[in-house]
Amino acid sequence: MILEIHPANLAVLPEMSPESYAKLLEDISGFGLRYPIILYQGKILDGKYRYQACIELGIEPWCEDWQGGSSVVEYLLGENLYRRHMTTEEMEDTSRRAMEYHREEARKRWAKK
Repeated sequence: MILEIHPANLAVLPEMSPESYAKLLEDISGFGLRYPIILYQGKILDGKYRYQACIELGIEPWCEDWQGGSSVVEYLLGENLYRRHMTTEEMEDTSRRAMEYHREEARKRWAKK
């Protein structure tokens, strides 16, 4: 199964460091995938590195559809700001990127009217 990354994920979340990714690979290799890959519109909303690790390790990814309840950006921020142990600078950059994504999505909605 080959999945694309949702544009909100790419626009908002920073790249994971090679050191953090190595730790994630080791964790999934030893304990399996503990949290599902979250899909929205058939694309990975949350869990792109877990997905990548599963593919690399030959593990079938466990996916679930996003249940909504907030905006995709609020969901991404809620799930990732503290779980990924970001520095203050990374959190500020992620927040700035989230605001830019919201602004661009609003422009697209207004252009359709």
